[in-house]
Order: sequence, then C-alpha cells, then structure tokens
Amino acid sequence: MLAARQVFTEKFELLVSTSSHGYVFIEGAHGIGKSTFCDRYRPLNSSLEHFETYSFTPRRGPVSPMHLAQPEVFFDWLNTVVSSHLTGRAGRVSAKSYPELIVRVSELLEILGQSYVSQEKMAVIFVDAIDEVAKLGQGTLDQFIGLLPSRMPAGVSIVFSAPSYIHLSTALGSRIESGSCIAMPPLEPRSARAFCLDNLVPERVSAATVRIICERGQGHPLYLRYLVDLANGGTDGEHLAVLPLINGSIRTYYETLWPQLLVDPEAVNLLAIIARLRWGIPTQQLVEILQEAERLALVSTLARIQHLLLRHDETTIYHASFADFLIEKTALRELDVQRRLLEYCASRPDTDYGTLNIIYHGLRSGKLPATDALLNTSGLVQL
Repeated sequence: MLAARQVFTEKFELLVSTSSHGYVFIEGAHGIGKSTFCDRYRPLNSSLEHFETYSFTPRRGPVSPMHLAQPEVFFDWLNTVVSSHLTGRAGRVSAKSYPELIVRVSELLEILGQSYVSQEKMAVIFVDAIDEVAKLGQGTLDQFIGLLPSRMPAGVSIVFSAPSYIHLSTALGSRIESGSCIAMPPLEPRSARAFCLDNLVPERVSAATVRIICERGQGHPLYLRYLVDLANGGTDGEHLAVLPLINGSIRTYYETLWPQLLVDPEAVNLLAIIARLRWGIPTQQLVEILQEAERLALVSTLARIQHLLLRHDETTIYHASFADFLIEKTALRELDVQRRLLEYCASRPDTDYGTLNIIYHGLRSGKLPATDALLNTSGLVQL
C-alpha cells in the first residue's frame, strides 16, 4: 500500500537536501506507513535517488533483526549494493574485525557519495525500523550505530525510521541534528478514500461503506487496511461503525479485540504460539504443533483475526505491532510455548522450520541442557 503523500514527500526531500550531517529521522505511530514509504519511496526531486533500503522487519524467512543487526551482515550488504552499483558485480566477502568494519563502511559510503556527486545527485539510503535493534539491547544498538560515521559524506544521506526518535536519541548522538527529525502524518482524507476505493472488492464498494471506513480509520494506513479487509470479509457497515476511533494508536484497536479472544483459553494458547513462531508457516503445518483442544479452536480463532494476517493460508502476522501486542499479553506463557516449539523442531528435522529453528527456540526455552539433549536426539549439531 502506497497512498499519495506528496506534501510529506516534499517536506522530507527538503530536509534530506539541507541536512548538514547527512542524516534524517522519520518517526510516527505503529502502522502509520513508515516502512511502506522507506520501501517504495519515489523521489519528486530529480536530484535525489532512492539507493537502497535496509529493513529490520523482513516479511518472512529466517532473517531476523538479530541477524541483520550484526555489523558484518550490514557491511556485507552495503559492500554488495555499492559494488553492484559501481561495477555491476557483488563485492568480495572477507572476515574483518569491528574497527576494520567501521573503516570500510566509511570508505564505501565515501566512494558511493563521490559517484553521486559526479552526477549532481544524492543517494538516499533508508535504515527502516531501527527500533527493532533497540529491543535487542543497548549494546547491540550502539554497536550497529557505531558502524556509521558521525557525518555522512557529500552525495549520500541515511534516513532512519522508528516510532519515536527520543527513545533512540542517545545511541544516535550528534548524527541527528536539531530539526532533522520529521513526523509522518496520517493520510489526507482524499488519499484515504482513494485507498478504500482501490482495495474494496466491487460488491462491497458503496458510499456508506467508504465513509464509515474513512471516519473510523482517521487516515491511519494500517487501521484502514484492517477495516477494508473486514469489509471485504463480510463485516457490514453497522458493525464497522462501532469499531473504536484509535486516535493514532493501533494498540487501541488491539485492546478492543483482545477481550473477545480472551474468553477462549485455547484461542489464547493458539495466538501465543503464532506470535512466537520465528516466521509464518502454512496453517496445515501449524496443526502439527497444536494440542487437540487448540486444533478445535483453530478455525474460529483464525476467522476472528484473518484481517490481521498477511495471507489466508498461513500464520504470518501482517504487522509487527500485533505480534508484539500478543507476546506482551501472553508473557506468562513464554517459556512454555518456547519449549513446545523446541520439541516440535526436534521432532520434525525433515522440515525447514524444524531444522533451522531448533536452536532459536532452544535458547528461548530457558532449558539449555534439555536443548542439548534434543539436538543430540535429532542428529543436529548445535552451532
């Protein structure tokens, strides 16, 4: 979803073009559209070019924020994209110490900047969802940020995005100047209406439905997406009209939904498992993890949250804010669920999920000796 944001884009580009340190920070509420903007940015100003986006919220697969936050992983990515841009070939990978990585990152950015300056242009690199690194610990965040120079070379700008700048200001230090932070606003009414018309199925398009969705959504892109999916799934205008006004916080909607889920303990167990899967799996595979009572609750529970999932036939949660909400609400089940997922991985080494995630869930299960035993039983070597 990329709704028109011309006014915001104009302000953003002015900030990028005038920031003397070469850093800009986009902040805004969960689901307001930061990641979409970072991923699909198309410059209005011909002197700017969207070079690449390094996102800490990959949609699916084994790549996690912890992996992406490793200095050598970021360096390898930067080396690859810069080398490909300059020579058409990926850069050579070699082991380097952290001080060496800092030097090489600066050198790569300098070389990239020179290339763009010669074209009288500026490369814009987005580092999206940097708050995901902060969740891993201050040391991990400091180490990642420490790779980047205090000032970007001419011809290159790095743009961070996260819900709040203030929570990251200490780690970012002087890189972000006063005035180099911009807040992403809600969609304008015309853009919100256009999104509804573009995404509602034909039989659900009506002036009344669009009006109700826009009134409830208040220009919040993620909430608009949820409301449109509800409408497409058959929720009528009367039920849409009583959904909450969230006033910019998608958590308000989740809090409204939670009591309906809480009445069924098996549904809560099911959601605790889905939220802790390292990545989404087919629904049919999820059944193998569940106990009998949870299987009986599966169809009705998924029907209630289908609009919060990325696809109808797998467990991938559409937006990380809902996964975070579920993990918080089911925090007391953390060790129990991780142990169940560990046992599943150990019993199913024939699946990609089992093979690649036995250590991931083992480390989170709080029972490392048991993890070693399961690893030996499954024939895998612990890394």
